[in-house]
Amino acid sequence: MGGIIINYHRLEFKEPEEFNELQLEEKIERAKEEWQEARKYFDLVSDPELVDYAIYLLGAAERKYQYLLKMKQQERE
Repeated sequence: MGGIIINYHRLEFKEPEEFNELQLEEKIERAKEEWQEARKYFDLVSDPELVDYAIYLLGAAERKYQYLLKMKQQERE
């Protein structure tokens, strides 16, 4: 397994009201990239313990992306 470095230790917590539209767009784009990186990592691992970890990362990244998309949709309503 070489070449992919994933940093999931940058947790940012803000209430939805604290994001302006540009910040939200940037966060959505970054969350999408994190989701894609997690998918690549999942596709590369073969050790059973790492597969479990990769599943966890993939699920968390997907949920974060979906949450931010939901925030964007709610802003437009």
